[in-house]
Formats: sequence, C-alpha cells, structure tokens
Amino acid sequence: MRNDTGTFVPSPAVYHGRVYLVRDRGEVECLDPATGATIWTAAFPKASSNFYASPVIAGGKLYAAREDGVVFVARVEGQFELLAENNMGERVIASLVPVSNRLLIRGEEHLFCVAGTD
Repeated sequence: MRNDTGTFVPSPAVYHGRVYLVRDRGEVECLDPATGATIWTAAFPKASSNFYASPVIAGGKLYAAREDGVVFVARVEGQFELLAENNMGERVIASLVPVSNRLLIRGEEHLFCVAGTD
C-alpha cells in the first residue's frame, strides 16, 4: 500500500491490469496494482484550469477532460503519448462516457457525441 500518491477529485481508471491516475493539475501516473509500483509518470499540458472529471479508457486510449473544456487523448499502453487536444468551447466537469464506438461529453451547455470511424 502507498500513501504518497493519489488524486484530489478524479477517480482512477483501470485498463489491462494497470491503474491510471490523472491528478487535478494534469499529472498522469500508471501503477501496477499488485505491487503499488509506479510504471511511468507523465503530464498533460499545463494550464490554470484543473481536471475534475475522471479519466476513461476506451479503444486503448485514455480520455481526460480539463475544466476549461479541453479534452485530451493519450495512448497509455507501454508509455504515455499525447495524441490530441480537443477544445470543446465550453467548460467540461463531468466524466466522459464511452458508448458503442462513441464518446459522450457533457459540457456546461451542450451534450456532445463524438463517433469513431472504425
């Protein structure tokens, strides 16, 4: 058990036997739940806004929404690789929801549905 790591608001995500933390300032940590060991650490680009929504992993990619409405997409298997930044144009505090090759994003005023091409 570790008491030197964790998050303030976002819940961790679990994927393929790993635990992924996104902290309120955008730091990302991948942990081995069996040993508690840190596998890697990384970070999303810095901003004055925080991460309140819990991250989700769908299609092998981690999605994390920052309060200012920027939704980040990163590959997390093996190591962290930032793939995209998407500005939704309004605040996003709710956690994203993957459903049937789509991603639902609840903004402050709109509900967005982003569909994959696969």
